[in-house]
Amino acid sequence: MALLSSQAPAQAPEEGPRSLVFLGNQALPPMVYLQDGKAKGVAVDLVKRLSEEMGRPVDIRPANWAEAQKDLAEGRVDALVQINPTESRLLVYDFSGPFLDSRFSIFVRQGTEGIQSAGDLQGLRVGVEPWSYPELALMAKPLIALVRVSTILDGFHQLQAGEIEALVADQWVGQYILAANRLRGIEIVGEPVAVSQSAIAVKKGDRALLDGINAGLERMRKDGSYQAIIDRWRPKSIVYETEEQVEARQIRFLALAIGLVLVLSLAFIIVLLQRLAAERSLKAELDWKSGLLDEIGDAIVVVDLEGRIVYVNPSAPRQLGYSREELLGRNIAELNDPETLPAILDHKAAIIAAGSGHFTIRRRRKDGSFFHVDVSARLFSGSKGELIIGIDRDITEMVELRERLMESEAKYRDLFRAESDALLLVERATGIILDCNESALRMYGYSREELLGLPNTVISAEPELTVETTRDPQSLVPLRQHRKKDGTVFPVEITFSTSRLNGVDVVISAARDITERVEASRRITALLREKDLILREAHHRIKNNMASIIGLLAFQRQAHADSPAGAILLDAMAKLQSMGVLYDKLYRSEDTGTSDVGEYLRGLLEQALELFGRRASVALRVEVEAVTMGAARLAPLGIVLNELLTNSLKHAFEDCPAPRIELEGRLSGSDLILVYRDNGRGLPEDPALEKPGGFGLQLIAGLVAQLDGSYEVGRAIGVRFTLRIPV
Repeated sequence: MALLSSQAPAQAPEEGPRSLVFLGNQALPPMVYLQDGKAKGVAVDLVKRLSEEMGRPVDIRPANWAEAQKDLAEGRVDALVQINPTESRLLVYDFSGPFLDSRFSIFVRQGTEGIQSAGDLQGLRVGVEPWSYPELALMAKPLIALVRVSTILDGFHQLQAGEIEALVADQWVGQYILAANRLRGIEIVGEPVAVSQSAIAVKKGDRALLDGINAGLERMRKDGSYQAIIDRWRPKSIVYETEEQVEARQIRFLALAIGLVLVLSLAFIIVLLQRLAAERSLKAELDWKSGLLDEIGDAIVVVDLEGRIVYVNPSAPRQLGYSREELLGRNIAELNDPETLPAILDHKAAIIAAGSGHFTIRRRRKDGSFFHVDVSARLFSGSKGELIIGIDRDITEMVELRERLMESEAKYRDLFRAESDALLLVERATGIILDCNESALRMYGYSREELLGLPNTVISAEPELTVETTRDPQSLVPLRQHRKKDGTVFPVEITFSTSRLNGVDVVISAARDITERVEASRRITALLREKDLILREAHHRIKNNMASIIGLLAFQRQAHADSPAGAILLDAMAKLQSMGVLYDKLYRSEDTGTSDVGEYLRGLLEQALELFGRRASVALRVEVEAVTMGAARLAPLGIVLNELLTNSLKHAFEDCPAPRIELEGRLSGSDLILVYRDNGRGLPEDPALEKPGGFGLQLIAGLVAQLDGSYEVGRAIGVRFTLRIPV
């Protein structure tokens, strides 16, 4: 088939109005179908007549139904025909008045017993088309095992194969498919399980086209052309026949009639016999139908045009609380809520004018209680004149459930509207925006009419990521770039949740404008980078200044190399060098405020040995676990180790052939334990270290106290100094 749902409406010549493009469901013969490259069907003929009434050319095309709905939502076509309004569709389209009646009946294999109504389908496998009106109607009955069939024809094949026990489909469409495909052994049972009225849908907000459609349909009904088209297509027998089959049957009938003329006398006898058989068959059929009406669970009430009840089935007295005798002859108005009398008169007039009707009212029981019923009514002529037959289905529970759902939805909408973040309700499969709150309109700069119905990629500066996230939403997306109506791109943080609304998978997104947060983060990062550069420059300058001071002291020491002043200057140079090593490490470190303790102490001890000219003669081993420390704590620690090393070089190795200095460090809980030792002559019991005038434990004790630490001195073999400081 030529599917044109992806093409834009054809541009009309400049001298006249452009041709409108209407799409119909290609899988619904005889409503809409393609034959010899041309669109045919009930809906096609109605639209052609509507085109004349509207004074505008209309191109109606069969199309894939899912693609057709998307094309209308995105404005590539003008209207959809034969579509039933649902709550989700009402968000995207506007609908005309009634277009065609749909009666959804039960199809079973011939000879199947015990199935006459929807209630008899419980526990059975029942075929329905996906997202069809029958599926939505039967989903409320959880005991029915619904089986989705790709097409009605496929459903009939499954029914014949015994894969399902029943199929619920449009009666008109089902009969046509049975006839067109010459399927046998399948029949319709009971009354329709649901009756619906389809419409013509236009894009949301296209009021001009919708008003033209409604006005055209009204004129067609008044001049009789609407009913004439319906009558031309409506099946006249239980088994639907296509136009081609009718023509073939007429030809065969003509040939048969010619043959019958040759055997007129025999034919006369046959006719008499057939008439007798027909009368017996008709009587049996009437008895069967009467029994069938008695078994239907819904109430059936037949009234004359004055409203007097002339027939009720057994379900009606049970539903209304009256006896059969009390109901017969009573006016139907006495069984209704008095407040609905004007509406009842309008419904009656509509039934007489159109031949059928469908509405909901409140009935009143004998005990005075009220209940809601769904009424399907039809006008017909009988032996008692024109009568109206109505089928009443008690929908009180459904109405109460709908009221509770509406109340819940109202609360949800209040919360939805009041949320400060921008909330969007998006169809998961297509990305179409179904609803939004006021915060979203303010954030993106659209009006509600502009935003609803658009794909959510229009507000995204990263459309591919938006499509991916809509199909597979995450709980939180910390950063995405969105775009306002004026083109401004700004950062947002989005949280997602998924739900199911009116049978459609939806995504609820909450977007928060984080422009200020991102800008603040950028400024903080810049300030930190600037601070880091300043610290590195300061450390570099301090290191250079200390190097200059050490150089001056070294120059001065050359003049006092053999005097006590020279030793003092050397000590001062060692202390300054320990600070210089620290600032050099900080300057080279990734973190300008901390440095690795082991690397710092290793460099300090190596440079101290170089300063004293003992780097080659003294073996040095440093093994300290990886731990970092701030400059404020590393400085006094470096002075302590420098004092210990200076003392070892001055006093420990006079007679030592292989001098060695070791430094070990390990973590113990939250403390760092450093062990310094040499292999020199050790300390006497009354060491010179403790004299105030020389190198003594007073200086080390003060520095250790500054670090909130403690120490121990060992004198057995060489010097062993154990220092414990908190990290």
